[in-house]
Amino acid sequence: MNSHIYNQLIRVYTGACKVANVQDVHVEQYCADAWALFEQVQEVKDCEVSVELLNSLLQLHVVAVKPSLIEAKVLPLYAVHKIEYDQNTYAHLARLYLDLRDMEKVVELFDKSQEAGLKPVNKLLASYLEAGLRKQSTETIIHALTKFKEIGQVPHHRVLKQLSNLKQIPDELFVILRRDFRPYGPLI
Repeated sequence: MNSHIYNQLIRVYTGACKVANVQDVHVEQYCADAWALFEQVQEVKDCEVSVELLNSLLQLHVVAVKPSLIEAKVLPLYAVHKIEYDQNTYAHLARLYLDLRDMEKVVELFDKSQEAGLKPVNKLLASYLEAGLRKQSTETIIHALTKFKEIGQVPHHRVLKQLSNLKQIPDELFVILRRDFRPYGPLI
């Protein structure tokens, strides 16, 4: 087997963790199995540990909501294997901290990804925009919407609808929504 197959196997466990009403005992087993697969990758001569493989392991632990394992075991692997974070790494971490309701950390991760010169992906921008909404930060919301426009993407319609239903919408935000995201909501 090559690293792509191992990567996909770990992603299968991530999908299994997303199933509604999955029991904690099963989630624990899926994580343990994924670690066993990762150990196999390191033993196989022709397999390399890649950013994609580490991101799959990270995503599994994000979906399983295992922040202590992420901090203690997963993130140090990037340094051990001399692999830099890519935009998907930041997106997975932002999702974790959004789920943990640490909005400051989400904004910090987005800022770090931008400092690293990475083009934001939709998942990262969605978490950043959601953090802006939860913090009620017009500046963050406007910045996120501007970035969505730059990459030619549109935020989830649920979020745009939520924005269009805001009371006392700031003028600058109103103009951006009306100009760039016209079909959403009665205000725009």
